[in-house]
Amino acid sequence: MNQILLGVYRHYKGNKYEVVGFAKNSETLEDMVIYKALYGDGGTWVRPLAMWENLVEVGSKSVKRFTFISEYRSKDHEAFCREGIAGLYNTIGDLNLFMQCDTPNKDAFRSLPDGYSFRLCRRDELEVWKRIVAEEQYIGFVTEYYDKVYAKHEDAFYSRCLFVCNEKDIPVASCFIWRSYGLINTLGWFRVLPEYEGRGIGRALLSKIIKSEDCPIYLHTQPTSARAIKLYSDFGFRLITDREVGHRKNDLSESLPYLRKILPERDYAGLRFAEANGSLLSATLTSETPEF
Repeated sequence: MNQILLGVYRHYKGNKYEVVGFAKNSETLEDMVIYKALYGDGGTWVRPLAMWENLVEVGSKSVKRFTFISEYRSKDHEAFCREGIAGLYNTIGDLNLFMQCDTPNKDAFRSLPDGYSFRLCRRDELEVWKRIVAEEQYIGFVTEYYDKVYAKHEDAFYSRCLFVCNEKDIPVASCFIWRSYGLINTLGWFRVLPEYEGRGIGRALLSKIIKSEDCPIYLHTQPTSARAIKLYSDFGFRLITDREVGHRKNDLSESLPYLRKILPERDYAGLRFAEANGSLLSATLTSETPEF
């Protein structure tokens, strides 16, 4: 088979596609190109290889149907993300990003995969929760934050802190909505243990939480959480554009170049933006201690 390069191509009408592989037609043995749309809801397609680089007439000119752009490949993206995110931790430090969801996208809602279940964190599982939501080197920070924000509202914490558990009732993911400053709903401490990622657990967890709470919902994150930002975006969260949120600087302008580097092009293009709601700005000014 006289293969073309794997990678990203621009169609003569402007949309971009990624060639991910090749196949043969089982009936005719004709060589086929397998490619994915990098816009809208995506989609995977096949086209005869012989048609891929043929010319089409546009006005008075003959142009290629598909023009090669880059050798970016989907199968390499996970490795690319890991390498890129590791580099970000070493270069950008702690940058603040804030998001808000005024109306959730119900099309993003999913159920838990078979074998998993929801339950609340028990009072003897505080240390378990800490090690679900943070890597070992950050446990001290989580402990300090719990003591400052949640300890004085212990009953509320244990009535809200949600786990996803495996078939042995062992927690593998956590997240909850908190009434920050006693005024606004905020989503926090969302994390799936790395060995359980890619199974739809995080999406199901966010679905469970978001559908049961009133909007608007706000959250704080960092550009190093690029994959979570993409997931939040799927649910209708938009990146806040205000330069400050309460007593914290919003580092959106500094973060966008890194998100562009880490996120697939289609995911980056799907990010949405909004000015902060007045209720968020007024609530965050009521305390020097950030509560989300």
